[in-house]
Amino acid sequence: MTWRDNLRPASFRGARCHTEDRRKMGGRRNVHHEYPKRDQPAVEDFGRRQRRWRQRCYCIGATYMAERDAMLDALERGGPGTFVDHWTGEHRVVVDDFTMIETREEGGFVLFEIDFAEAGGAAAPIALAGAASLLIGGAAAGLVNNAVSQFRSRFNG
Repeated sequence: MTWRDNLRPASFRGARCHTEDRRKMGGRRNVHHEYPKRDQPAVEDFGRRQRRWRQRCYCIGATYMAERDAMLDALERGGPGTFVDHWTGEHRVVVDDFTMIETREEGGFVLFEIDFAEAGGAAAPIALAGAASLLIGGAAAGLVNNAVSQFRSRFNG
C-alpha cells in the first residue's frame, strides 16, 4: 500500500474541498529568563503550543459554486468543527481567518486560504478556594467554637 492509498477526502464540517499542500505549526511555550551578572539564561517549559494549520483548499468544476457556498457557511459558523485533511485525518479546530479568492480568468474555481487552530478542551483552569480564604469570614469563628467545645468536653469528661 502506498502513501497515496492512505489519503482521505478533505472537508470542513462536511463541506468537501481539494488540497495540494498544508502547513502545520506547533512547538513549545517556553519562557526565557535572563538575569543581571549571570551568563547562563534559564528556560521554563510551559507545555505544548496550540497546533495551527494554514490550509489552502479549493473547489473546482461544474458544481464549484454549491461547494463554495457550503464551505463559506462552514467557515463562518461559530464554535469548533471537524477538519479532515488528506494526510492525518480528523482534527477538532476553530477558524481564525480565511480568504476566498475567485477570478474571472479561472472560472469554475475558487481558492480558500484558511487559518485553523486546535480547539482543545476547557476554556481555562478552574480556580478553587484555598484554605486561607476559607478561614476569612465565618469559617474561622466556627473553627474556634469547635475547638473550645472539644476542649471542654475532654477536660470536664
